[in-house]
Amino acid sequence: MREAASKPYRKILLCITEDWFALSHFKPLIAELSQLSDRLIILTRLGARQAELVPLATDVRHFDFSRASLNPARQAAVIARLAHVIRSEKPDVVHFVSLQTMLAGALALRLTRRTRAVFHLTGAGFLVTSSSLAGRLLKPAVMGLIRAGLGRPGRWLFVENMDDAALVTSDEPRLSGRVARLPGAGVDPVALPAMPSPDNAPPVVSYVGRMLWSKGVGVLAEATRLLHEQGIPVTVRLYGPTDDNPESIAEQVLLKWRGLAGSPEWQGRTDDIAGVWRGSDICVLAPLVREGMPRAMLEAAACGRPLVVSDVAGCRHFVSDGVEGRVVPPGDPRALAAAIAELAQDPAFARACGSRAREKLANDYSDTAVRAAIRSAYEALARDAPFA
Repeated sequence: MREAASKPYRKILLCITEDWFALSHFKPLIAELSQLSDRLIILTRLGARQAELVPLATDVRHFDFSRASLNPARQAAVIARLAHVIRSEKPDVVHFVSLQTMLAGALALRLTRRTRAVFHLTGAGFLVTSSSLAGRLLKPAVMGLIRAGLGRPGRWLFVENMDDAALVTSDEPRLSGRVARLPGAGVDPVALPAMPSPDNAPPVVSYVGRMLWSKGVGVLAEATRLLHEQGIPVTVRLYGPTDDNPESIAEQVLLKWRGLAGSPEWQGRTDDIAGVWRGSDICVLAPLVREGMPRAMLEAAACGRPLVVSDVAGCRHFVSDGVEGRVVPPGDPRALAAAIAELAQDPAFARACGSRAREKLANDYSDTAVRAAIRSAYEALARDAPFA
């Protein structure tokens, strides 16, 4: 790093799996890194949204991190290509977003010169939370590699909740001094203002996210059926795409639900988040496994919607039961149905929860708060010399 640079860093290399992920979640991060460096290079798999991403950085390059592949040969090729980019570009900092790039980065850094790095955990991911034999066998190896990567000076961990920090640092207390908690990915409370409740009859309950079993979409479908059986009128809508994740719900299943009474209505992918919450009374996010700090939850909070979430890391760090909404046990459709019914049948309580959610978002989880946390951590990183 230059001693007399126009900005704190000469060059930052940002690694994110997908262009849509960068745009949906990490515009505040990209904006702040651009302010901190003379040159920001983004490596990501470029697709339909390339044209939107290119203007946000000095250089945007296609790089396939093979998100769905556990093939050792394919991953070895990814690691070798990533190491080549790091050696060629000689960035002051490499910033790895999500578990997939963190793992590739930890291995690639072993093949390069000393380099500052940020390991940015946005959620534990399927590999760590999976109960499958492969997941149980791979978890210790994956976490060990990431801890080893973090163990060098000039390496920092960014998390969105402290449960995730404990997951990584529990066996390495010396790492705790190089952990920064970001209040989510950052939501602009001006772009998503508080909105009056639409007071739909029946109330509209919406989920926004990928169509994954692990996100609790199946549990929400069962809760919808229970509400129908109990004669409690609600309309449940699902917004989001299918995915190549092993936990993805088949499109045929989603289409079948859409045609059945007492089932959720799949709306497909949407970019109109404000429109979703303008027309919805209640937000549900009921994952079965831990999250980072779900952006969909924060966006609904920004719009003043009451939240029903499951008691997992990330969700419970924002929602206190009875304050911003309801917190229910993960994987419990009856508890989920009861929480939805309470908010649907008590609009005054629902509005109060939504108002408190909006206040919490605006005070502590805005894009401004996230950018300030990133800048503070990067200033500390600049004082932390990389290993010799």
